[in-house]
Amino acid sequence: MFETQRTSQAAAESDQADPLDGISERPIKVGWLEERLQLTALQNKYGRKAFPVHSTFFLGEMAAISFLILVLTGVYLGLIYTPSNADITVAGQKLPEAFASVQLIESIPVANLIRNVHHWAAHVMIVTLLLHTLRVYFTGTYRKPRELTWVLGGPWLPASWVTRCRGMRSP
Repeated sequence: MFETQRTSQAAAESDQADPLDGISERPIKVGWLEERLQLTALQNKYGRKAFPVHSTFFLGEMAAISFLILVLTGVYLGLIYTPSNADITVAGQKLPEAFASVQLIESIPVANLIRNVHHWAAHVMIVTLLLHTLRVYFTGTYRKPRELTWVLGGPWLPASWVTRCRGMRSP
């Protein structure tokens, strides 16, 4: 980068009083929320931490967002789905009630879209969890002081895999 020096004309122009100068230098008003939460101290301590900008550092966030999508869509689908083996008659056919509820979900366009989003979010979560686990392992970021998150996050991959396989057996 080039260093520039102010010329005498530019210095004279900048010395003139600018009504907008000093606005950022005014003290921040301490409000009710600031007094209780001390947000400025939190911002000063954690807001200036360096975060590496690389696509692999967002795999954990992608898995968490996929999990959130799975929870939201799963709650919606759970309101429509009936897990029952009882036989019911639908349009003259004798069907298990669970299968009939899946047919109902597929007949409603929005519900079918949500079912497909739920299906693909499960796949995305498994893949991103696997890639995130591999990245953490091979870069060594599971070491101190993050070993507790490794121990807590380690069982998440097999638990989500088992849950995914269990969900895949549903109709």
